[in-house]
Amino acid sequence: MKFFTSISSIVLTLGLAPYAFATGNLAVVDSGTDVQHQDLISKIWLNFDDSTVNQVDDDKNGYIDDINGWNFAENNNILVDRKYIGTFSQDCYKFFDVQGRLLLGIGTEEDKQWYTAKINDQEFIKELNKFGNFTHGTHVSGIGIKQSENVKVMGVKLIPTEQPGLSELRAKLEAEGTYDNNNDFLLLMILQYSADNNIKLMKKIAQYVQKEGMHVANCSFGSSEKMVRKLVRQQLESMGDTEITDERVNRIAKSFFTDMLLPRGKEAFGDPAPGVLWVYAAGNDGSNNSEFATFPANIRLENTITVAAAINYQALASFSNYSAELVDVAAPGVVIRSTIPGNEYLSMSGTSQAAPFVSNIATQVKAINERLSAAQVKDIILKTVDKKDWLTGKVKSGGIVNRDRALEAARMSRDVPLKVAITGSFQVVGSIEPMFKLPADTIAQDVFVLPLPSPFGFEN
Repeated sequence: MKFFTSISSIVLTLGLAPYAFATGNLAVVDSGTDVQHQDLISKIWLNFDDSTVNQVDDDKNGYIDDINGWNFAENNNILVDRKYIGTFSQDCYKFFDVQGRLLLGIGTEEDKQWYTAKINDQEFIKELNKFGNFTHGTHVSGIGIKQSENVKVMGVKLIPTEQPGLSELRAKLEAEGTYDNNNDFLLLMILQYSADNNIKLMKKIAQYVQKEGMHVANCSFGSSEKMVRKLVRQQLESMGDTEITDERVNRIAKSFFTDMLLPRGKEAFGDPAPGVLWVYAAGNDGSNNSEFATFPANIRLENTITVAAAINYQALASFSNYSAELVDVAAPGVVIRSTIPGNEYLSMSGTSQAAPFVSNIATQVKAINERLSAAQVKDIILKTVDKKDWLTGKVKSGGIVNRDRALEAARMSRDVPLKVAITGSFQVVGSIEPMFKLPADTIAQDVFVLPLPSPFGFEN
């Protein structure tokens, strides 16, 4: 405790005033945020330079009436299309309730049978994808502001509630020209067409959030090589192709990620917004990102963090992607209750929920000490984790985030060097213990979780 006595002496000797924390700005790049939700309305970022609906670009930033953010998917300031509220079947809500019980190991045999039937019902899965897109951004936003007095959320809509899938894009390209029946080339053209459009939007988003003073950007979206392999196979089958092999499917998918998506994504996110900490969801395939690429999770920059999902501070969730090189840290991501549009709430699970847990911490850290760079905020989060044996070889830090310890390190960093603050935070804040004990068979069980929402139209 001598260390902290000395810090207190420094504060008293210098006559420093009590900490007056600034506001941390968090951009939620997702499927839209319900800025009217009762839990969010007081935490929504306000563009003071363009705060009146007058059809005039008052702040001359290129976006008319971007009061609380911008809808890049449809190029307007409508962050949630409220016509969808109340249009979804109760089975969509029940799906996540049953999923939660199964993940916690308290589901009944009836739950298992119902859940299995639903994930094999293609019409229901289409509705669920739409429901997921509609609710996702608001759910993420609720996690991003939870238990924080000094975080403001900007809504950035990248993913529309309904979007064309690969079949629609294929029809569009086939109508525009011929490809000599080269299905491989056509499929790569389809994938590139979708990627080109969305990478352009992502670059605009990066420039926008940097210019508007965002400190952290949460990205709980993406696409995986594993998912694209499945879709490529489906598309080849629908084309009547009779020479479909694993090698061919894998080659097309890997070429898309290696040659097109990841290099251009790194350029889009990194260069335009170096001052923003980008927080990515690792993915919900239950696979190693070092073996199966995931975008944008595999983008590696000094101002990016990729997050895996843990269950009850006790184990890596069975659905969570991982990698000792490409995934940085774990955070709670199972049965997380948060906001959804229309003043409603729902418990959802996924790395989508783990990422904003980290974004929440990162934004508060920045608010506590504005002098910290994005890389330093990242450093605090990764170096104040609770180390766990079950995360060794699964995430780069080997641990799960410790919110209170990270915030303590941020407070101390205002008065002492960062390395000293991080070390000192361990003397003040202990490790987080699981709230209850999960049985071993619960930890290992495999429960279907929706893939990350994709901006590329990859749901079908």
